[in-house]
Amino acid sequence: MNIVHVDDLDAHELDEGFVWRPVRKHFGIRAFGVNAYTPGATGQVVEEHTENQLGHEELYLVLRGRVRFTVDGDDHELGPGQLVHVHDPSIRRGAVALTDDAARIAGGGKPGPAHGVP
Repeated sequence: MNIVHVDDLDAHELDEGFVWRPVRKHFGIRAFGVNAYTPGATGQVVEEHTENQLGHEELYLVLRGRVRFTVDGDDHELGPGQLVHVHDPSIRRGAVALTDDAARIAGGGKPGPAHGVP
């Protein structure tokens, strides 16, 4: 078992102006993609993009602070514990931190067989 606080993960400021905190790498997760992000110079916490190239659907969770997500041109202000699911890879999405302490986590992957519950 491995436990870590999001603030103790490695922090890499990216050219897009946000800070990538590699959750998947820290834990050695191979079954799905998951990472955390905090605002950097631009305040972004999700770069504006689609998942057309990879075909991923994504789930975002606001861990703390306030974040404005723009999904398919619509703005949504979310706070701690709120989730956004973007099923369609072609939908444009992005997000900006509204507070300096904002942190969000993202999980995603290419759809396939659903996980079975025994």
